[in-house]
Amino acid sequence: MKLGMDRNAQLARLVLRALLSLQQSSSTPVTLERLVTVVPAPASSVLAMLRVLDEEGFVDASRMRLTLQGFAAANLPQVVAFERRKAPQLRKAYRVVA
Repeated sequence: MKLGMDRNAQLARLVLRALLSLQQSSSTPVTLERLVTVVPAPASSVLAMLRVLDEEGFVDASRMRLTLQGFAAANLPQVVAFERRKAPQLRKAYRVVA
């Protein structure tokens, strides 16, 4: 059961990141056909995940755009990686000398 949940979470991340990338790289509207070609998964799985993400409020499927919540979720891995790179510098800055 857990393996299936991991696959769904991975597919959700792929769809969100692909939508973000397509929106940022082009001024033309994102279409389902373009999304399906970018995400390395079967078209039926991408469509099903798009419906789930729309129901949960991450995507506006009628406009093929990320919501604010979806935008934040698509950028989350980049933010975490950035914070991890900055963490050692912050620890040194706040070292208390006794």
